[in-house]
Formats: sequence, structure tokens, C-alpha cells
Amino acid sequence: MSGYELGIDYGSTNTVAVLRWPDGRCRPLFFDGSPLLPSAVFLQPGGELIPGRDALHSARLDPARFEPNPKRCIDDGTLLLGDRQVAMVDVVSTTLRRVTEEATRACGTLPTTTALTYPASWGAARRNVLVEAAVGAGLPTPTLVSEPVAAAGYFTVVLGHAVRPGHLLVVYDLGGGTLDLAVVRRTGNGFEVREVDGLTDFGGLDLDALVVARVAAAMRPADSAAWQQVTAPADPAGQRHFRTLWDDARTAKEMLSRQSTAGLYVPLVDREVAVGREEFEEAARPYLDRAAVLTAQVMHRADATADNLAGVFLVGGASRVPLVATTLHRATGLAPTVLEQPEIVVAEGALHAMHRPSAAAPPAVLPSIRGAMPLASPVIAPPPVAPPAAPTTARPVASPATPTAPPPRPPLSGSPAPTMSPAPTMPPVPLPGAGWPAGPIGAGFLARPVWSIFAVLVLLLPLLCGLLHTLLGGVALLGCAVASAFLLRRAVAWRPGRAGFGLARPRPGPSALGTILTALGAAMLPIALFLVAITVISDDPRDNQLVAALVIAGVGLLVVLGGLALLWRALCPYPRLVVDAFGITYQPDRRSRYELPWTSLARVDVVPPGPNSPPALVAVPAAASQLTQDPAFAQLWRTDINALVIADLPRLTRDVGGDMPRLLAALTHHRAMGTGYST
Repeated sequence: MSGYELGIDYGSTNTVAVLRWPDGRCRPLFFDGSPLLPSAVFLQPGGELIPGRDALHSARLDPARFEPNPKRCIDDGTLLLGDRQVAMVDVVSTTLRRVTEEATRACGTLPTTTALTYPASWGAARRNVLVEAAVGAGLPTPTLVSEPVAAAGYFTVVLGHAVRPGHLLVVYDLGGGTLDLAVVRRTGNGFEVREVDGLTDFGGLDLDALVVARVAAAMRPADSAAWQQVTAPADPAGQRHFRTLWDDARTAKEMLSRQSTAGLYVPLVDREVAVGREEFEEAARPYLDRAAVLTAQVMHRADATADNLAGVFLVGGASRVPLVATTLHRATGLAPTVLEQPEIVVAEGALHAMHRPSAAAPPAVLPSIRGAMPLASPVIAPPPVAPPAAPTTARPVASPATPTAPPPRPPLSGSPAPTMSPAPTMPPVPLPGAGWPAGPIGAGFLARPVWSIFAVLVLLLPLLCGLLHTLLGGVALLGCAVASAFLLRRAVAWRPGRAGFGLARPRPGPSALGTILTALGAAMLPIALFLVAITVISDDPRDNQLVAALVIAGVGLLVVLGGLALLWRALCPYPRLVVDAFGITYQPDRRSRYELPWTSLARVDVVPPGPNSPPALVAVPAAASQLTQDPAFAQLWRTDINALVIADLPRLTRDVGGDMPRLLAALTHHRAMGTGYST
């Protein structure tokens, strides 16, 4: 390659550009310190168009001259800004000219080649607007690359995923204004679009609107006048408060991807409102469920099956919301691939897709792996019902477009989120979190010492009640001993050290026998203690009673120790597998333990590594990972696929079919918690 190459993704909300140096390095361009350049434009009174953050700032002074999402108006030909009609080619060219200036400043010369992306559903007229705008901005005549094909180029070249010829990849592009769905097929010289669909009335702005709606629901009646001024501004000061509210709502939405709560300060009302992740996800679930059902239908129309599907790839800034991956996983049975910076995928992928040989020859990683598919996944069938209509509260408050007319004010009491039932043929897969059971064993919700204290208290209960000299006392003693043994079993049961998902196959025989022996021995110890007490306080002490008490105590102690040994062997089994926010921990025996942090892994799959083979966990180390040089991982390394393989998953569970989807869900969930990446 000679010269500099520029890849541009002109989006509804933001524009992203990636520059490739002659040595092959790819770096995103930064605009005012951010890789995201707002696609918004503002028409100054003198007739000059200004793009980006300057447009956002100027919009607070005169919102009638401002357009935050010009890409949505691509079909109109012209755009009304204030009292002037501006050609759409000039509007788009204004943003691309800002990209040209920054690219020229970064590399010292004008890029020799430009790749410009477009939605796969666009026709020739829309694409011509982009080409004319790029030429008008001073760029070379661009090579047009459809957005899903660009995403597929990133998926194969940058991430190193293998997509065989004839196999399919689902691209789920959730941007600021729209959702674009596409299924692309690998061909001999690149990718072709097989099926497209999407939602033009749903995007990241609608998720921001849900946050604002939760704030509106928290307003008191006394705050209604101030809230009206914020959400329906009538002057420049109100416009600034309006913009501040929506900017904070977007920030809170992003924080809820990492934290359980996020706070928003409401101007004029002078209050800080906390929005919880649970209430946000409850409000967002109907819309994301709708998108997930539509994704499943697109996959069915493209004839996607478990044998020809390489995966589901999430791109677009709004795809960071964890619930997006969750709903897709539940609706399709697939664990989607999520990145920390999904905004730059399309722009950089366009550079790779532009060179057909590079896009057509990805690294030979996992040649026999079929992608992140759950085991025994059926052919993806269409849901039995059509996608539900858009919920009535899909836009509870106006998007921050700052239109000429004031936006409608949401009701202070809030609106209940509509409900939507998932398709009956696609049962939901529960995601693990804090307190999630440790595989088939069960972790409990109390610490081990608390269970032990409960066991002792329950065992001493008959003595404290003074019931041992009656028949009822004997029955109570035996019952309390059994209850104490089960409490003790909970105390010694294995569970992950951190909140996460664990697999370890229990041994029911030794577990049941150990529980019975511990109960019998525990019942004998209070009896011996009672005999000793009677002997001490008796007026006529008998030596045979003391001897009997000591014998009973000794036998009871031996029985308890034997029962505990059996419990320990049964409930602390090896091998073990734990998945948490740190990574994957695998212990094949008492002496060995393998730690696989998320930061050292590029990809994780649960798949059969060969025909008629048992399931295995395959972890591909990152390029700069120390795992590839560490000799301790030699026993797990598979040279034929250059990956770490944990091949004894069937030994970790009695229910392979039931636990493998849960393991796959844990890999997706906890990797997103740990690094912002996902499988």
C-alpha cells in the first residue's frame, strides 16, 4: 500500500473516520479530543454552514437554524435551516469537509484513497448524494462500501474470526437514530449482502428518551412549572437547559452500562434524580425485544442455521447497552460479539473491505469452530407471531432535535412501560450475576461461617429447651440433628469465590452418606453431654453412666468426622470451572489452576471442536497476550487451531444440554462486566 487511506462512516448522529498509514497502521481521527464528530450542522446568519460540536453549541442560541440528524433528511433534497433552503449535498459536504481538514492535518497531505460507507438498503440516488458531497469536500472520488460489508471486514481482519465461504454473519447496527439489520454472506472475494431490514423509528436517542422519562416520573407536582421550562424551552436560556438535560441523559445511559445507578442534575428544578439500571432496562426491554424478534426473522429469511452462521456482530454506539446483547441472546440463542468501541467498526472495516484480497483471506483462526453457537442449537425458526408494533410509549419525550415548535412535555406521573412476551419457541436464558447458583451445586446466599453457626444453634436447641428426658425430646433431637447436618452441608459446599457462574460435578453418593453420618454423630454428642450432666449433678453418681457417656461421645465424634470427610470430598470436587468478571478460572485437580483473564483473550466459544466430539471451551489468546508464551498452559494448548481448549466440560456437569447455554450466557455477561468486550 502506498499513500494514506481514509475510511468514513457518515452516521445519523455521529461521523467517524479512520486513517490508515502507508505502513498499515489504522488510527481513528480525533475531533476536539473525541473520535466522534457530531453529524449536526448549523447555518450561521451570514449563510455559512458549521458542523460538529460548534453546531451543537450554536444551536442553543437559534435552534431553528440547527439540524442534529441530517442523514435522516437525505431523501428531501434540501434542508430548511432558519429561513433558507440548503441543498443536502452541501449539508453532508460540510461534515465531510471537517473530516478532510482533520485528515490532512494528521498526515500532512490529502489521503490518496477514500472509502465511504452507506446503509445496505440505500438506492443509487442516496449514494450519489454521498459521492457528490465527498468530492465537494475535496476528497478523492470515494469507493462506496455498504455498512454491513464493512463490519464484516472488521470482524474477519481485525478480530481474526474465520468465516468460511458460503457462511453467514449477522450485523446488528444500533446507531443514534436507527437500527440497521443485515445478513452478509462470505464469497470467494469478500462479502455480499444477503438480507436487510431495520427500524427507522428506534435508536440510541430513544433510549436517551427513556432516561428522561424516568426523570419526568420522579418530578413532584411542585416542580411542574420548572420542568415545563426545561422540556419546552421558549428562550435561549431554556434551550441551554434542554440540551444539558439530554446530554446528561445520554451520559447516564452510558453509565448504566457499567454501574447500577446513575444520577442526573435537573436544571431549574434544582434536583438530582437517580435512575437505576433495573428500571431503565424494564423500560427499554419492549423496544429491544422488538428489535431482537426482527433480527430472528431476518436470519430466518436469509436461511441462517447453526451450520452456516459465523455469529452475530453488534456495532453502533447504542449497542453498548448490556440489555441489547441479552435480548438478542434470548431471542436467537446466539451469544453476540460486542466491542468496547463499536462506533469505529464500520469506518475501519471499510478500509479492509475495500481491498478484496485482504477481506477474503482472514487469518486461519479456529478453522473447525462454527462460531459462538450454543450446543445443539436448532435451526433458527421464525417466531410464531409477527414483530409487535412499536410500543405506544416508544418516544415518551421529544428527541433533542430542538425543533422550531416546543417538544411535548412528558406527563409528570410517567407512563407504564408496555409488556411484550418473548416468542414461545425461544425460551429466555437467565443471565448470571451476583448470587447466581454455582452450577448444579448451589451457592446459597449466606457466608459459610453463618451456615456453621446456624448448624450449632439448631443442634443445641433441644438442650436449651430441656426436652431430652421425654420421648418428644428424643424426636426433636433427631430432627434437629438432621437439620444441623444439612446446614453444615451448605456451609462446606463448593461455590465460586467471587460472584459468578461455576461448574463442578457433585458426587451424590458420598454427599448423601456424609449427610446421614454427620446427622447421626451430631445426635450422639448431645446425648453424651446430657449423660455427663446427669452424672455430675446426681446425688448417687454411677461410673457406668460416665463411661457410657464417654463411649457415646467418642463414637459420635468419629462418626461426625467421617461424615464431614465424606461431605468435603463430595462437595469440593475437581475439576472446577468458574466464570466471573475477572475471567475464566479452570482447576483440573487440587494442584493445578489456570487463570484466563478477559484482557488476555480475543475470543471465547463453547463448541464441539470436531465431529461427534464432546463440548469444549475454546479460548483464543489476544495477539499481545502472555498466555502464548507461558509454558504452564502447554497442556491446554491446541496447535492445530492456536487456542486454549478445556475439553472436559462433560465431567463438570450431569446436564450438558442444560448447563452449556448457561455457561455461554455467563461468558457473554461477565466478559462485558470485566472489560467491556463480549464473546
